[in-house]
Amino acid sequence: MGATQYGFAFYAVLVKSNQGRGIPVAFFIVSEESSDILSLCLKKVQEAVGEFQPRCVMVDRDMKEINAVHTVFPHAKVLLCWFHVLQVKNQNHFRLGVIPG
Repeated sequence: MGATQYGFAFYAVLVKSNQGRGIPVAFFIVSEESSDILSLCLKKVQEAVGEFQPRCVMVDRDMKEINAVHTVFPHAKVLLCWFHVLQVKNQNHFRLGVIPG
């Protein structure tokens, strides 16, 4: 997820190729970030490709994203992106005056 210059949220959906590379298959630009809106977006992807049931889905760290994935893909494992998890950890340390070690 990222933000556009107008404050809209930007999401990209990628699938892993046989070579282990991420291939973008869908993009969402939304003005409201909620589990309902994200679920709707994921359902549209599912409708476009047919019965698509991923084994796992990686998200940043946001509960709205996790809830949307569980709604649309109830059997998928949700994985958290380590980069974003560590980013939050370091931001919280900075706010608390702790130097990450």
